[in-house]
Amino acid sequence: MRSGPLRHRVWIQARRETQDATGSVVWTFADWLQRWASIEPLMGREYFAASQVQSDVTTRIRLRYVEGLTPKMRVRHVRGAESPTIDDFYEIESVLVPNEGRRETVLMCRKMDGEGWRNA
Repeated sequence: MRSGPLRHRVWIQARRETQDATGSVVWTFADWLQRWASIEPLMGREYFAASQVQSDVTTRIRLRYVEGLTPKMRVRHVRGAESPTIDDFYEIESVLVPNEGRRETVLMCRKMDGEGWRNA
């Protein structure tokens, strides 16, 4: 895999189950792995649902081969080196390893809202 297109720094985050002060189960995400990646928006659409405008963006993220990635994880991308407060979150829909060559991993993702949760 050529390193030229891998210009975005991303963090793969794993979902963790924790408990809050009242003992209720709370799902959080913690950084699991940091990699350089290529982020390619594939399709976007807007539609009306429940009297609100919803948006849906499908994205392909390519990175060097990583073992252990699952669709239960998500990708965090910090835009801008000088202003690391703008995060994009992507829900992993599927994990692909082209040609089983263990050279690259392709993540088919859906862009999520600003808090890192799916727009639903």
